[in-house]
Order: sequence, then structure tokens, then C-alpha cells
Amino acid sequence: RRRSLANAVFATAFAAVFGRRVPVVTPRAIAVGAAAAAVPVTAYAVATALPGARDGLAKRARETQLRPWITFDIPVGTVYAEELIFRGVLTPMLGPTCGALVFGLWHIHPAEVAGENVAATVAVTAAGGVVFDWLARRGGALAAPALAHLAINVGGAVASHVAGRA
Repeated sequence: RRRSLANAVFATAFAAVFGRRVPVVTPRAIAVGAAAAAVPVTAYAVATALPGARDGLAKRARETQLRPWITFDIPVGTVYAEELIFRGVLTPMLGPTCGALVFGLWHIHPAEVAGENVAATVAVTAAGGVVFDWLARRGGALAAPALAHLAINVGGAVASHVAGRA
């Protein structure tokens, strides 16, 4: 929990120093984000129902306390921090291409720690950054990409946990 809190404090200070350039919440952003979040949630539901996909998810299950991870660590330490830093500050400063690339590079260390393919992780998260940037523009606020980001990360954690127990 301390690392998640430190991430959130850092992101808040970063946005204060460099100036958040995107609103946080608008009704349109909530609608756009909820629609975008439905895609990974549906995909995870289908994946947990299919034996081959469920086995793949089960391999990604972590030995961690699920409840604090999905209620605090992911929403505060990951989604809030990353959306504020990247969509709120860096992408408006650097442009969408550079912002998405930096977002991908931000995930090198987590990929190494998880034993995942670093190049693939950077490519996938940079592509995700492009989508999140588009959602921020489409929704007009950080809530749109944040809801999608939350659905991807929490959905993955829950789906892996469910698959691991199956």
C-alpha cells in the first residue's frame, strides 16, 4: 500500500508542478469510459468461460491479497497515478506519439519483475497509451481513459484469480 500511496503522491505533485492540462471528470468522459470499459470486462468474462483461455489466465494468477490490490493498489497506485501523469500532463506536453511511447517505456521495470517479454510489454502498453489518449480526447477528461484502464487492470486481476481457483 505504501508504494501505491507514494505513486499517487508523486503523480499529484507532478501534475501540480507541470500543470494538469486535461479535466478530470465530465459526464461525457464517464459515458465514453464506461463504454470502453465494457470491452475488456466482456473479454475477461468470455476468457474465464473458455478452457484454453482460462488456463492461460490461471498461469498469470498472483499470490497476493486480491481485495486490497483491486480496491486500492490498482485504482490509486496505478490508474490514478498513470492517467494523471500521462494523459493529464505528458501527452498534452509531448504529443500523443511521444506520450504513448513514454507510457510503454514506463512499463519496462514491471515487465522485468514479472518475467514478461519486455519488448512485447512496451509495444502493447504503448498501443494502450494510444487508445487511452484517444479516450481522453474523445471523453474530454481523464475519467474516460481511467475507467478503461481500471477495467483492464482490475478485470485482469479478477479474471486471473477466478481462473486460478477453477
